[in-house]
Amino acid sequence: MNSDEIIKQIEDYLVPRFKLDLGEARLYYHLFRHSRLVGKHDVLVSITQLSEVLNCSKNAIKPRLRSLQEKHVIAVTNTGWAGTRIKVLLPAEVPGALPEKTAVESRDIETVDFYKDPRYRPAIIEREQGRCFYCRRTLTNEDSGLDHADPQKVHGTNSYRNIVAACHSCNSSKGDDKAEEFLPKLYRRGLISSTELEKRLADVDRLKQGLLRPII
Repeated sequence: MNSDEIIKQIEDYLVPRFKLDLGEARLYYHLFRHSRLVGKHDVLVSITQLSEVLNCSKNAIKPRLRSLQEKHVIAVTNTGWAGTRIKVLLPAEVPGALPEKTAVESRDIETVDFYKDPRYRPAIIEREQGRCFYCRRTLTNEDSGLDHADPQKVHGTNSYRNIVAACHSCNSSKGDDKAEEFLPKLYRRGLISSTELEKRLADVDRLKQGLLRPII
């Protein structure tokens, strides 16, 4: 998730278009901070907890929660003795939040050729936070390229679900290996730790599930 881009979308589109007042915006940001920003879709909270954290009365929290629900930027999925479970929606997930052009681009991302079209290379590098997807080495203009997680030899596509940014060393040494075959080799060579190996393999799964969407 590109948190910087999402915060810009919240400030530039979500808040003004849905007329979130200061209290609603604070509440949304708090829920966002403890859910989507840390990789979760929802968060379990209580009215008491929210009033204490946001330094306001319970009577101020309840109508703002209702307002955010009515504006469809959050959804209450469950209420019980343990608290209220709230799903937090990102601007791109809220109908009408983003300009029409952005919404169209978001829908069309599945058809974009991220390998052949040079316009989208920066989006892949930004998604990787300027680091090699495999060894996490910082990329430079001279030492960066795109690679297929599943090689073209085994029908790997040019989708964002399969294209990653990589340093020249990893790109050349990976060869026809799949990403999940190549990463253990980096670990055995001492180039990544066991913790990094586990995280990289998890990111390969997230990549192929379409959870690592670049911002275009």
